Amino acid sequence: MKNKDKDILEKALEEYDEVFADILNGFLFEGERIVKSEDLKEAQPFSRYHDGKKEREQTRDIAKYWTYSEEEPTGFRIVLFGLENQTSYDKDMPIRVMSYDAASYRKQLDGEGRYLVITLVLYYGENVWKNRRLFDVVKIPEIVKPYANDYRINVFDLARLTDEEISRFKSDFGIIADYLKHSRENPEYVPEKAIEYKHPGETLDLISHFTGSERYRELYREKKGELKDMKTAADCLIDKGRREGLKQGLEQGLEQGLEQGLEKGLKQGREQGLEQGSEMSLIQSVKALMETQKMTKEEAFNALKVPEEKRPYYLQKIG
Repeated sequence: MKNKDKDILEKALEEYDEVFADILNGFLFEGERIVKSEDLKEAQPFSRYHDGKKEREQTRDIAKYWTYSEEEPTGFRIVLFGLENQTSYDKDMPIRVMSYDAASYRKQLDGEGRYLVITLVLYYGENVWKNRRLFDVVKIPEIVKPYANDYRINVFDLARLTDEEISRFKSDFGIIADYLKHSRENPEYVPEKAIEYKHPGETLDLISHFTGSERYRELYREKKGELKDMKTAADCLIDKGRREGLKQGLEQGLEQGLEQGLEKGLKQGREQGLEQGSEMSLIQSVKALMETQKMTKEEAFNALKVPEEKRPYYLQKIG
């Protein structure tokens, strides 16, 4: 899958306000409903920078403003939350995030007010994420280290979430996190709880993407309204696999049975025909082989082991 298609699938679910709020609450506030979907507003994910030759554009995956009220005379406060999806480890991520955040702060100098910028990195990969600070990326001479500003990023490793941490999510993102964690341990994993989807198409698309299998996406196209939750989808998929396996097994068994039956029948017919010396049986056997197996007369004689000296006689009888 192309990176562009991958990004679209990842953002399709996370862009819903209730899912975005759930991600923030699950990772930052231990599942407590601090951020409410109705308090989120879309933010511009694009920013520009100059690389010394020309102006370039950089884009966050998702950006939303969170507005909240405090018991203070100043009233509303605002935070810009950015969300970055990573399916593979990027050692330079601290620099990338620092660039995104710096661009957001720079815009505030143009009269947009002053507010906090926080970026979350959701890591879907299997390898351990290492670099979480600027000091992990660049070499800092000890003599100047006291004067250097470090920059820490918030990386959340989905493959290593505990069941307790996963239980903090109440949206379809929790279904994604639960399935990705346990399906890596057990490819036939079926969730114990039937947590109902709100966005089944986007959820199953994302699961198909991360598992590298089209089976959930195809199942959704087949059943759509019947798939109310991940447990139902997994059960349907297992049942479908069993039925396909049974059908294939029956077809293979029937084919093998016919082959074995024909071989046995030919053997019995040959033995019986030779033992009895019946002209009619032999002639019928030759004709049967010619019709069913498309053999020539000579091939049929060979299969039935007709002696060479008797073949001219039977050739006249068969015609």
